[in-house]
Amino acid sequence: MFKRKIKRGFTLIELLAVIIILLIIILIAVPIILNVIEDARRAAFEATARGLVKTAENQYLEDRLRERPLANDYIFMSWSQISERILAHTGRGARDGAIRVKDDGRIGAIINDDYFCARKDFDSDEITVVRLEEDDCSIDDFGLHVVEYLAEANGSIDGISPQIISSGDNTLPVTAIPDGDYAFTIWDDGYMNSNRQDLNVHTSFRTTAMFDLTVNVTYQVNVFANPPEGGTVELFGGDDGEFDPGEEATVTAEANEGYIFIGWSSAYDEELSTSSEYSFTVNNNKVLAAEFVIDEEDPEAPVDPTDPHDPNDPEYDPEDPYEPGDPIAPLDPTHPDFPWYPEIGDPCEGETTIEIDGQIYDLVGIGTQCWMAENLNYAGHEAGNSWCYEDDANNCDEYGRLYDWEAAVTACPAGTYLPSDKDFQTLEMSLGMTYNDANSLRWRDSSQVGEQLKSEAWDGIDKVDFNALAGGWRFYYEEFTNQPVWRWWDLGNTHLSRGKFWTSSASEKAEGSCEVPGGGGRLFGDINND
Repeated sequence: MFKRKIKRGFTLIELLAVIIILLIIILIAVPIILNVIEDARRAAFEATARGLVKTAENQYLEDRLRERPLANDYIFMSWSQISERILAHTGRGARDGAIRVKDDGRIGAIINDDYFCARKDFDSDEITVVRLEEDDCSIDDFGLHVVEYLAEANGSIDGISPQIISSGDNTLPVTAIPDGDYAFTIWDDGYMNSNRQDLNVHTSFRTTAMFDLTVNVTYQVNVFANPPEGGTVELFGGDDGEFDPGEEATVTAEANEGYIFIGWSSAYDEELSTSSEYSFTVNNNKVLAAEFVIDEEDPEAPVDPTDPHDPNDPEYDPEDPYEPGDPIAPLDPTHPDFPWYPEIGDPCEGETTIEIDGQIYDLVGIGTQCWMAENLNYAGHEAGNSWCYEDDANNCDEYGRLYDWEAAVTACPAGTYLPSDKDFQTLEMSLGMTYNDANSLRWRDSSQVGEQLKSEAWDGIDKVDFNALAGGWRFYYEEFTNQPVWRWWDLGNTHLSRGKFWTSSASEKAEGSCEVPGGGGRLFGDINND
Protein backbone atom coordinates (compact mmCIF):
# COMPACT_ATOMS: atom_id res chain seq x y z
CA MET A 1 0.00 0.00 0.00
CA PHE A 2 1.36 3.36 -1.01
CA LYS A 3 1.05 6.46 1.07
CA ARG A 4 0.58 9.88 -0.61
CA LYS A 5 2.83 12.55 0.71
CA ILE A 6 0.95 15.85 1.07
CA LYS A 7 2.99 19.00 0.47
CA ARG A 8 1.89 21.89 2.70
CA GLY A 9 4.00 24.81 1.29
CA PHE A 10 6.13 26.17 -1.55
CA THR A 11 9.67 25.31 -2.00
CA LEU A 12 12.10 28.25 -2.13
CA ILE A 13 12.43 27.86 -5.88
CA GLU A 14 8.68 27.89 -6.39
CA LEU A 15 8.33 30.98 -4.18
CA LEU A 16 10.97 32.82 -6.18
CA ALA A 17 9.22 31.87 -9.41
CA VAL A 18 5.92 33.32 -8.12
CA ILE A 19 7.65 36.54 -7.09
CA ILE A 20 9.29 36.90 -10.49
CA ILE A 21 5.95 36.34 -12.25
CA LEU A 22 4.31 39.01 -10.05
CA LEU A 23 7.13 41.46 -10.77
CA ILE A 24 6.75 40.87 -14.49
CA ILE A 25 3.00 41.53 -14.22
CA ILE A 26 3.69 44.72 -12.24
CA LEU A 27 6.33 45.92 -14.71
CA ILE A 28 3.87 45.41 -17.55
CA ALA A 29 0.82 46.77 -15.78
CA VAL A 30 2.23 49.87 -14.01
CA PRO A 31 3.35 51.74 -17.15
CA ILE A 32 0.01 50.92 -18.74
CA ILE A 33 -1.82 52.25 -15.69
CA LEU A 34 0.38 55.33 -15.53
CA ASN A 35 -0.12 55.98 -19.23
CA VAL A 36 -3.86 55.64 -18.78
CA ILE A 37 -3.74 58.13 -15.90
CA GLU A 38 -1.54 60.54 -17.86
CA ASP A 39 -3.72 60.24 -20.96
CA ALA A 40 -6.79 60.96 -18.85
CA ARG A 41 -5.09 63.94 -17.23
CA ARG A 42 -3.92 65.20 -20.63
CA ALA A 43 -7.43 64.83 -22.07
CA ALA A 44 -8.91 66.67 -19.07
CA PHE A 45 -6.48 69.57 -19.44
CA GLU A 46 -7.08 69.74 -23.20
CA ALA A 47 -10.81 69.91 -22.47
CA THR A 48 -10.11 72.73 -19.99
CA ALA A 49 -8.08 74.59 -22.62
CA ARG A 50 -10.85 74.20 -25.19
CA GLY A 51 -13.36 75.44 -22.65
CA LEU A 52 -11.28 78.54 -21.92
CA VAL A 53 -10.86 79.28 -25.63
CA LYS A 54 -14.61 78.80 -26.19
CA THR A 55 -15.35 81.19 -23.33
CA ALA A 56 -13.02 83.75 -24.90
CA GLU A 57 -14.86 83.32 -28.23
CA ASN A 58 -18.21 83.92 -26.52
CA GLN A 59 -16.92 87.02 -24.76
CA TYR A 60 -15.58 88.32 -28.08
CA LEU A 61 -19.01 87.94 -29.70
CA GLU A 62 -20.65 89.69 -26.74
CA ASP A 63 -18.08 92.50 -26.95
CA ARG A 64 -18.95 93.01 -30.63
CA LEU A 65 -22.66 93.22 -29.86
CA ARG A 66 -22.08 95.68 -27.05
CA GLU A 67 -19.47 97.65 -29.05
CA ARG A 68 -16.76 97.12 -26.47
CA PRO A 69 -13.01 96.82 -27.17
CA LEU A 70 -12.45 93.55 -29.02
CA ALA A 71 -8.76 92.84 -28.41
CA ASN A 72 -8.18 91.41 -24.94
CA ASP A 73 -5.53 89.50 -23.01
CA TYR A 74 -6.55 87.12 -20.24
CA ILE A 75 -3.55 86.38 -18.01
CA PHE A 76 -3.35 83.52 -15.51
CA MET A 77 -0.87 83.35 -12.66
CA SER A 78 -0.87 80.90 -9.72
CA TRP A 79 -4.41 79.74 -10.59
CA SER A 80 -5.73 83.31 -10.55
CA GLN A 81 -6.41 85.86 -13.28
CA ILE A 82 -4.28 88.99 -12.99
CA SER A 83 -5.39 90.77 -16.18
CA GLU A 84 -7.68 93.78 -16.20
CA ARG A 85 -10.32 91.83 -18.12
CA ILE A 86 -11.53 88.61 -16.46
CA LEU A 87 -12.45 85.51 -18.43
CA ALA A 88 -15.80 84.34 -17.03
CA HIS A 89 -15.09 80.61 -17.18
CA THR A 90 -16.23 77.79 -14.92
CA GLY A 91 -13.89 75.27 -13.34
CA ARG A 92 -10.31 75.49 -12.19
CA GLY A 93 -8.86 77.09 -15.32
CA ALA A 94 -5.11 77.45 -15.87
CA ARG A 95 -2.26 77.78 -13.43
CA ASP A 96 -0.17 80.14 -15.59
CA GLY A 97 -0.34 81.50 -19.11
CA ALA A 98 -2.38 83.72 -21.38
CA ILE A 99 -5.25 83.68 -23.86
CA ARG A 100 -5.01 86.51 -26.40
CA VAL A 101 -7.97 87.68 -28.47
CA LYS A 102 -7.26 89.87 -31.49
CA ASP A 103 -9.53 92.50 -33.05
CA ASP A 104 -10.50 90.15 -35.87
CA GLY A 105 -11.58 87.41 -33.44
CA ARG A 106 -8.58 85.12 -33.85
CA ILE A 107 -7.54 83.55 -30.56
CA GLY A 108 -4.20 82.20 -29.39
CA ALA A 109 -3.47 80.41 -26.13
CA ILE A 110 -0.41 79.41 -24.10
CA ILE A 111 -1.44 77.94 -20.74
CA ASN A 112 -0.30 75.24 -18.32
CA ASP A 113 -1.55 73.35 -15.27
CA ASP A 114 1.94 72.87 -13.79
CA TYR A 115 2.16 69.50 -15.56
CA PHE A 116 1.01 69.97 -19.17
CA CYS A 117 1.33 72.89 -21.58
CA ALA A 118 -1.47 73.68 -24.04
CA ARG A 119 -0.88 75.84 -27.12
CA LYS A 120 -3.25 77.17 -29.76
CA ASP A 121 -2.07 79.18 -32.76
CA PHE A 122 -4.12 82.15 -33.95
CA ASP A 123 -4.72 80.60 -37.37
CA SER A 124 -5.58 77.08 -36.24
CA ASP A 125 -8.39 75.40 -34.31
CA GLU A 126 -6.01 72.69 -33.11
CA ILE A 127 -4.83 72.68 -29.50
CA THR A 128 -1.60 70.79 -28.81
CA VAL A 129 -0.84 69.48 -25.33
CA VAL A 130 2.62 68.30 -24.27
CA ARG A 131 4.44 67.72 -21.00
CA LEU A 132 5.54 71.04 -19.49
CA GLU A 133 9.22 70.11 -19.52
CA GLU A 134 8.97 69.74 -23.32
CA ASP A 135 7.82 73.35 -23.81
CA ASP A 136 8.83 76.61 -22.12
CA CYS A 137 5.12 77.54 -22.30
CA SER A 138 5.96 81.22 -22.00
CA ILE A 139 3.54 84.04 -22.72
CA ASP A 140 6.64 85.94 -23.87
CA ASP A 141 5.85 84.33 -27.24
CA PHE A 142 2.78 86.61 -27.39
CA GLY A 143 4.92 89.68 -26.74
CA LEU A 144 3.49 89.79 -23.20
CA HIS A 145 5.59 89.73 -20.06
CA VAL A 146 4.74 89.36 -16.39
CA VAL A 147 7.02 91.32 -14.07
CA GLU A 148 6.88 90.61 -10.34
CA TYR A 149 8.38 92.88 -7.70
CA LEU A 150 8.69 91.01 -4.42
CA ALA A 151 9.99 91.91 -0.97
CA GLU A 152 11.77 89.60 1.43
CA ALA A 153 10.96 89.69 5.17
CA ASN A 154 11.21 93.10 6.88
CA GLY A 155 9.91 95.09 3.94
CA SER A 156 7.17 95.56 1.36
CA ILE A 157 6.56 96.88 -2.16
CA ASP A 158 4.73 100.15 -2.79
CA GLY A 159 3.33 99.88 -6.30
CA ILE A 160 1.66 97.38 -8.60
CA SER A 161 3.00 93.82 -8.69
CA PRO A 162 2.72 91.72 -10.72
CA GLN A 163 2.53 93.90 -13.83
CA ILE A 164 1.61 92.83 -17.35
CA ILE A 165 3.89 94.50 -19.91
CA SER A 166 3.81 94.45 -23.69
CA SER A 167 7.22 93.80 -25.21
CA GLY A 168 9.30 96.98 -25.34
CA ASP A 169 7.15 98.88 -22.83
CA ASN A 170 8.22 100.21 -19.44
CA THR A 171 6.96 98.99 -16.09
CA LEU A 172 5.15 101.31 -13.69
CA PRO A 173 7.48 102.61 -10.94
CA VAL A 174 7.62 100.72 -7.63
CA THR A 175 9.41 101.41 -4.36
CA ALA A 176 10.87 98.97 -1.83
CA ILE A 177 9.69 100.05 1.66
CA PRO A 178 11.63 98.79 4.71
CA ASP A 179 9.97 97.96 8.04
CA GLY A 180 10.83 99.54 11.39
CA ASP A 181 14.57 99.47 12.08
CA TYR A 182 15.40 98.03 8.66
CA ALA A 183 16.70 99.71 5.50
CA PHE A 184 16.60 98.78 1.84
CA THR A 185 19.92 97.37 0.61
CA ILE A 186 19.58 96.07 -2.97
CA TRP A 187 17.36 94.14 -5.39
CA ASP A 188 18.51 90.56 -5.84
CA ASP A 189 19.27 91.23 -9.55
CA GLY A 190 21.80 93.92 -8.60
CA TYR A 191 19.73 97.09 -9.02
CA MET A 192 20.75 99.54 -6.28
CA ASN A 193 17.92 102.07 -5.83
CA SER A 194 14.79 101.39 -3.77
CA ASN A 195 12.83 103.30 -6.45
CA ARG A 196 12.65 101.20 -9.58
CA GLN A 197 11.20 101.29 -13.07
CA ASP A 198 12.32 98.80 -15.70
CA LEU A 199 12.54 100.16 -19.23
CA ASN A 200 12.16 98.43 -22.59
CA VAL A 201 11.09 95.09 -21.08
CA HIS A 202 11.48 92.09 -23.39
CA THR A 203 10.97 89.08 -21.10
CA SER A 204 9.07 88.05 -17.99
CA PHE A 205 11.02 88.15 -14.74
CA ARG A 206 10.74 88.56 -10.99
CA THR A 207 13.04 90.38 -8.61
CA THR A 208 13.10 90.66 -4.82
CA ALA A 209 13.99 93.67 -2.68
CA MET A 210 16.45 92.91 0.14
CA PHE A 211 16.55 94.61 3.54
CA ASP A 212 18.92 94.69 6.51
CA LEU A 213 19.15 96.33 9.91
CA THR A 214 20.15 99.97 9.62
CA VAL A 215 23.30 99.33 11.68
CA ASN A 216 24.63 97.22 8.80
CA VAL A 217 23.63 99.51 5.91
CA THR A 218 25.32 102.46 4.19
CA TYR A 219 24.26 104.30 1.03
CA GLN A 220 26.36 105.83 -1.76
CA VAL A 221 25.68 109.36 -3.03
CA ASN A 222 27.37 110.68 -6.19
CA VAL A 223 27.06 114.15 -7.66
CA PHE A 224 28.22 115.64 -10.98
CA ALA A 225 27.78 118.71 -13.18
CA ASN A 226 25.83 118.54 -16.44
CA PRO A 227 27.46 119.60 -18.69
CA PRO A 228 30.80 119.24 -16.90
CA GLU A 229 32.04 122.63 -18.15
CA GLY A 230 28.91 124.33 -16.81
CA GLY A 231 30.05 124.60 -13.22
CA THR A 232 31.38 122.90 -10.09
CA VAL A 233 29.57 120.78 -7.52
CA GLU A 234 30.37 119.66 -3.98
CA LEU A 235 28.93 117.06 -1.61
CA PHE A 236 28.93 117.57 2.15
CA GLY A 237 28.24 115.02 4.86
CA GLY A 238 28.88 111.32 5.12
CA ASP A 239 32.22 109.64 4.67
CA ASP A 240 33.63 110.03 1.16
CA GLY A 241 30.14 109.74 -0.35
CA GLU A 242 28.94 106.99 2.02
CA PHE A 243 26.01 107.80 4.32
CA ASP A 244 24.19 106.01 7.08
CA PRO A 245 20.41 105.67 6.59
CA GLY A 246 18.67 108.85 7.67
CA GLU A 247 21.86 110.92 7.57
CA GLU A 248 21.65 114.41 6.07
CA ALA A 249 23.52 115.27 2.86
CA THR A 250 24.04 118.68 1.29
CA VAL A 251 25.06 119.41 -2.29
CA THR A 252 26.08 122.77 -3.71
CA ALA A 253 26.45 124.03 -7.27
CA GLU A 254 28.31 127.03 -8.63
CA ALA A 255 28.01 128.03 -12.27
CA ASN A 256 31.09 128.83 -14.33
CA GLU A 257 31.30 132.09 -16.28
CA GLY A 258 28.80 132.11 -19.12
CA TYR A 259 26.52 129.50 -17.51
CA ILE A 260 23.47 129.52 -15.23
CA PHE A 261 22.52 126.83 -12.69
CA ILE A 262 18.89 125.79 -13.21
CA GLY A 263 18.34 122.90 -10.77
CA TRP A 264 19.09 119.41 -9.49
CA SER A 265 17.86 116.21 -11.09
CA SER A 266 18.23 112.48 -10.58
CA ALA A 267 17.36 109.34 -12.48
CA TYR A 268 13.87 109.25 -10.94
CA ASP A 269 13.18 112.94 -10.28
CA GLU A 270 13.57 115.32 -13.21
CA GLU A 271 13.68 118.26 -10.83
CA LEU A 272 14.54 117.94 -7.13
CA SER A 273 15.34 121.55 -6.29
CA THR A 274 16.20 124.79 -8.06
CA SER A 275 18.31 126.03 -5.16
CA SER A 276 22.07 125.94 -5.66
CA GLU A 277 22.33 124.51 -2.14
CA TYR A 278 20.14 121.46 -1.62
CA SER A 279 19.88 119.26 1.50
CA PHE A 280 18.12 115.92 1.76
CA THR A 281 17.86 112.81 3.92
CA VAL A 282 19.73 109.81 2.52
CA ASN A 283 17.51 106.74 2.43
CA ASN A 284 18.90 105.02 -0.66
CA ASN A 285 21.75 105.11 -3.17
CA LYS A 286 21.55 108.33 -5.16
CA VAL A 287 23.15 110.00 -8.18
CA LEU A 288 22.46 113.74 -8.52
CA ALA A 289 23.10 115.99 -11.50
CA ALA A 290 23.53 119.76 -11.23
CA GLU A 291 22.00 121.10 -14.44
CA PHE A 292 23.60 124.15 -16.09
CA VAL A 293 22.63 126.07 -19.25
CA ILE A 294 24.41 128.77 -21.22
CA ASP A 295 23.65 132.33 -20.06
CA GLU A 296 22.25 133.93 -23.22
CA GLU A 297 22.46 137.41 -21.63
CA ASP A 298 26.20 137.18 -21.00
CA PRO A 299 28.17 138.58 -23.97
CA GLU A 300 31.14 136.47 -22.84
CA ALA A 301 29.09 133.27 -22.78
CA PRO A 302 30.31 130.38 -24.94
CA VAL A 303 28.62 129.77 -28.27
CA ASP A 304 25.78 127.28 -27.96
CA PRO A 305 26.61 124.66 -30.63
CA THR A 306 22.97 123.50 -30.74
CA ASP A 307 21.63 126.96 -31.66
CA PRO A 308 22.32 127.94 -35.31
CA HIS A 309 21.70 131.61 -34.46
CA ASP A 310 23.21 131.99 -31.01
CA PRO A 311 23.64 135.77 -30.43
CA ASN A 312 27.13 135.04 -29.12
CA ASP A 313 28.05 133.33 -32.39
CA PRO A 314 30.20 135.75 -34.45
CA GLU A 315 28.32 134.61 -37.58
CA TYR A 316 24.90 135.39 -36.08
CA ASP A 317 22.83 137.55 -38.45
CA PRO A 318 19.79 139.20 -36.79
CA GLU A 319 18.49 140.12 -40.27
CA ASP A 320 18.31 136.46 -41.22
CA PRO A 321 16.24 134.77 -38.49
CA TYR A 322 16.12 131.01 -38.29
CA GLU A 323 12.98 129.43 -39.74
CA PRO A 324 11.74 125.96 -38.67
CA GLY A 325 12.89 123.42 -41.19
CA ASP A 326 16.02 125.33 -42.22
CA PRO A 327 18.98 122.97 -42.52
CA ILE A 328 22.03 124.00 -40.56
CA ALA A 329 24.36 121.62 -42.35
CA PRO A 330 24.35 119.87 -45.74
CA LEU A 331 21.87 116.97 -45.92
CA ASP A 332 24.14 114.96 -48.21
CA PRO A 333 25.79 112.36 -45.92
CA THR A 334 28.72 112.08 -48.33
CA HIS A 335 29.68 115.69 -47.53
CA PRO A 336 29.74 116.06 -43.75
CA ASP A 337 32.81 118.32 -43.79
CA PHE A 338 31.01 121.67 -43.97
CA PRO A 339 29.36 122.27 -40.59
CA TRP A 340 27.38 125.47 -39.96
CA TYR A 341 29.59 126.55 -37.06
CA PRO A 342 32.91 128.44 -37.46
CA GLU A 343 36.04 126.39 -38.08
CA ILE A 344 38.11 126.24 -34.88
CA GLY A 345 40.92 123.95 -35.95
CA ASP A 346 41.73 120.44 -34.77
CA PRO A 347 39.44 119.69 -31.77
CA CYS A 348 41.78 116.88 -30.63
CA GLU A 349 44.69 119.33 -30.62
CA GLY A 350 46.99 117.00 -32.55
CA GLU A 351 46.37 113.99 -30.29
CA THR A 352 45.40 110.72 -31.98
CA THR A 353 45.10 108.47 -28.92
CA ILE A 354 44.39 108.67 -25.21
CA GLU A 355 45.57 106.25 -22.51
CA ILE A 356 43.07 105.31 -19.79
CA ASP A 357 44.01 102.85 -17.07
CA GLY A 358 46.72 101.29 -19.25
CA GLN A 359 44.48 100.91 -22.30
CA ILE A 360 45.02 102.95 -25.49
CA TYR A 361 41.95 104.41 -27.24
CA ASP A 362 41.87 106.04 -30.69
CA LEU A 363 40.63 109.63 -30.93
CA VAL A 364 38.78 111.27 -33.81
CA GLY A 365 37.90 114.92 -34.39
CA ILE A 366 34.40 115.51 -35.75
CA GLY A 367 33.42 119.12 -36.32
CA THR A 368 34.20 121.00 -33.11
CA GLN A 369 34.37 117.86 -30.97
CA CYS A 370 36.98 115.29 -30.08
CA TRP A 371 35.60 111.79 -29.54
CA MET A 372 36.98 108.46 -28.43
CA ALA A 373 36.73 106.15 -31.45
CA GLU A 374 36.43 102.99 -29.34
CA ASN A 375 33.92 101.80 -26.78
CA LEU A 376 35.02 102.44 -23.20
CA ASN A 377 36.37 99.46 -21.26
CA TYR A 378 36.97 100.97 -17.82
CA ALA A 379 35.86 99.31 -14.58
CA GLY A 380 36.98 102.08 -12.21
CA HIS A 381 33.55 103.72 -11.87
CA GLU A 382 32.58 105.02 -8.44
CA ALA A 383 28.98 103.81 -8.40
CA GLY A 384 26.67 101.34 -10.11
CA ASN A 385 27.66 98.20 -11.99
CA SER A 386 29.27 97.20 -15.28
CA TRP A 387 29.74 93.92 -17.13
CA CYS A 388 31.37 92.26 -20.09
CA TYR A 389 28.83 90.83 -22.52
CA GLU A 390 27.93 87.35 -21.25
CA ASP A 391 30.64 87.93 -18.60
CA ASP A 392 33.29 87.17 -21.22
CA ALA A 393 36.37 89.43 -20.94
CA ASN A 394 37.03 89.01 -24.68
CA ASN A 395 33.78 90.88 -25.38
CA CYS A 396 34.99 93.77 -23.21
CA ASP A 397 38.19 93.95 -25.25
CA GLU A 398 36.27 94.15 -28.54
CA TYR A 399 33.03 95.96 -27.66
CA GLY A 400 33.77 97.73 -24.37
CA ARG A 401 31.90 97.33 -21.09
CA LEU A 402 28.14 97.51 -20.52
CA TYR A 403 27.20 100.08 -17.83
CA ASP A 404 24.09 100.90 -15.85
CA TRP A 405 23.43 104.63 -15.66
CA GLU A 406 24.83 105.03 -12.13
CA ALA A 407 28.10 103.52 -13.38
CA ALA A 408 28.10 105.42 -16.69
CA VAL A 409 27.99 108.86 -15.03
CA THR A 410 31.04 108.00 -12.90
CA ALA A 411 32.96 105.77 -15.34
CA CYS A 412 34.72 108.37 -17.47
CA PRO A 413 38.19 108.89 -15.95
CA ALA A 414 40.03 112.18 -15.58
CA GLY A 415 40.51 113.86 -18.95
CA THR A 416 37.19 112.52 -20.33
CA TYR A 417 33.53 112.91 -19.47
CA LEU A 418 30.12 111.46 -20.30
CA PRO A 419 28.51 113.75 -22.90
CA SER A 420 25.05 115.22 -22.60
CA ASP A 421 22.26 114.90 -25.11
CA LYS A 422 23.24 118.35 -26.43
CA ASP A 423 26.72 117.00 -27.18
CA PHE A 424 25.11 114.36 -29.35
CA GLN A 425 22.90 116.92 -31.03
CA THR A 426 26.06 118.80 -31.97
CA LEU A 427 27.55 115.63 -33.41
CA GLU A 428 24.36 114.83 -35.32
CA MET A 429 24.10 118.32 -36.79
CA SER A 430 27.76 118.35 -37.78
CA LEU A 431 26.99 115.27 -39.89
CA GLY A 432 24.06 116.89 -41.66
CA MET A 433 21.07 116.44 -39.38
CA THR A 434 18.60 119.33 -39.40
CA TYR A 435 18.13 121.52 -36.35
CA ASN A 436 14.48 120.41 -36.05
CA ASP A 437 15.42 116.72 -36.13
CA ALA A 438 18.27 117.09 -33.67
CA ASN A 439 16.02 118.87 -31.16
CA SER A 440 13.05 116.54 -31.46
CA LEU A 441 12.03 113.85 -28.97
CA ARG A 442 11.49 111.09 -31.52
CA TRP A 443 13.38 108.77 -33.83
CA ARG A 444 15.62 111.12 -35.80
CA ASP A 445 17.38 109.85 -38.89
CA SER A 446 17.84 112.71 -41.35
CA SER A 447 21.22 112.51 -43.14
CA GLN A 448 21.68 108.88 -42.00
CA VAL A 449 23.94 109.81 -39.07
CA GLY A 450 23.98 106.25 -37.73
CA GLU A 451 25.22 104.89 -41.06
CA GLN A 452 27.95 107.54 -41.19
CA LEU A 453 29.18 106.54 -37.72
CA LYS A 454 28.96 102.75 -37.99
CA SER A 455 31.99 100.66 -38.82
CA GLU A 456 32.03 99.31 -42.36
CA ALA A 457 32.10 95.83 -40.84
CA TRP A 458 28.64 96.65 -39.45
CA ASP A 459 27.04 97.83 -42.69
CA GLY A 460 28.04 101.45 -42.12
CA ILE A 461 30.20 103.78 -44.18
CA ASP A 462 32.27 105.01 -41.21
CA LYS A 463 32.54 108.37 -42.91
CA VAL A 464 34.39 110.11 -40.08
CA ASP A 465 36.38 107.17 -38.61
CA PHE A 466 34.09 106.93 -35.59
CA ASN A 467 34.13 103.12 -35.96
CA ALA A 468 30.89 102.53 -34.00
CA LEU A 469 30.29 98.91 -32.98
CA ALA A 470 27.07 97.48 -31.54
CA GLY A 471 27.84 95.31 -28.53
CA GLY A 472 24.36 94.40 -27.21
CA TRP A 473 23.10 95.21 -23.73
CA ARG A 474 22.27 93.65 -20.37
CA PHE A 475 18.90 93.74 -18.64
CA TYR A 476 18.50 94.27 -14.89
CA TYR A 477 17.47 90.61 -14.56
CA GLU A 478 20.92 89.43 -15.68
CA GLU A 479 20.01 88.55 -19.26
CA PHE A 480 22.23 89.66 -22.15
CA THR A 481 20.65 90.28 -25.53
CA ASN A 482 21.30 91.59 -29.06
CA GLN A 483 24.81 90.23 -29.19
CA PRO A 484 26.76 90.09 -32.48
CA VAL A 485 25.44 87.22 -34.63
CA TRP A 486 26.14 86.27 -38.25
CA ARG A 487 23.27 85.60 -40.65
CA TRP A 488 24.00 82.23 -42.21
CA TRP A 489 21.77 82.92 -45.22
CA ASP A 490 23.83 85.82 -46.49
CA LEU A 491 27.12 84.05 -45.85
CA GLY A 492 28.20 86.23 -42.97
CA ASN A 493 27.89 89.62 -44.65
CA THR A 494 25.61 91.17 -42.03
CA HIS A 495 25.55 91.27 -38.23
CA LEU A 496 22.44 91.07 -36.09
CA SER A 497 23.16 93.32 -33.15
CA ARG A 498 22.19 96.51 -31.38
CA GLY A 499 23.86 98.84 -28.94
CA LYS A 500 22.32 101.37 -26.58
CA PHE A 501 24.39 104.04 -24.89
CA TRP A 502 23.96 106.53 -22.07
CA THR A 503 24.29 110.30 -21.89
CA SER A 504 24.80 112.35 -18.75
CA SER A 505 21.37 113.96 -19.24
CA ALA A 506 19.44 112.30 -16.43
CA SER A 507 16.02 113.48 -17.52
CA GLU A 508 16.62 112.57 -21.16
CA LYS A 509 18.85 109.50 -20.84
CA ALA A 510 19.33 109.48 -24.58
CA GLU A 511 22.55 107.59 -25.23
CA GLY A 512 26.37 108.41 -24.87
CA SER A 513 30.25 107.60 -23.66
CA CYS A 514 33.26 109.63 -22.75
CA GLU A 515 34.35 113.02 -24.03
CA VAL A 516 37.92 114.20 -24.10
CA PRO A 517 38.96 117.85 -23.67
CA GLY A 518 37.68 119.97 -26.52
CA GLY A 519 34.54 118.05 -27.38
CA GLY A 520 32.44 114.93 -27.57
CA GLY A 521 32.10 111.52 -25.98
CA ARG A 522 31.79 107.98 -27.29
CA LEU A 523 28.64 106.11 -26.33
CA PHE A 524 26.39 107.08 -29.24
CA GLY A 525 22.76 106.35 -29.99
CA ASP A 526 21.06 103.13 -30.98
CA ILE A 527 23.51 101.43 -33.33
CA ASN A 528 21.33 98.98 -35.19
CA ASN A 529 22.28 96.14 -37.53
CA ASP A 530 19.21 94.05 -38.26
